[in-house]
Amino acid sequence: MATAEVEEASFDGLWFSRTSHSQREAWELRQLAESPFALFETFEHDETEEQREDMRREMEARLRDYVKK
Repeated sequence: MATAEVEEASFDGLWFSRTSHSQREAWELRQLAESPFALFETFEHDETEEQREDMRREMEARLRDYVKK
């Protein structure tokens, strides 16, 4: 069974991840609203978890900026 972590945010959104081609991992941040919007990023297999987390935080910031408009 999959587990999910819930965090407070200034927008309603969900994270999705899946295996991608060439040993990559794909992450998507989807806004849950009348006008759906999503950000997508792939990570190379040799990227550290710290690098991945930095990019996910950047994606969250970009979505927050999008929602404010």
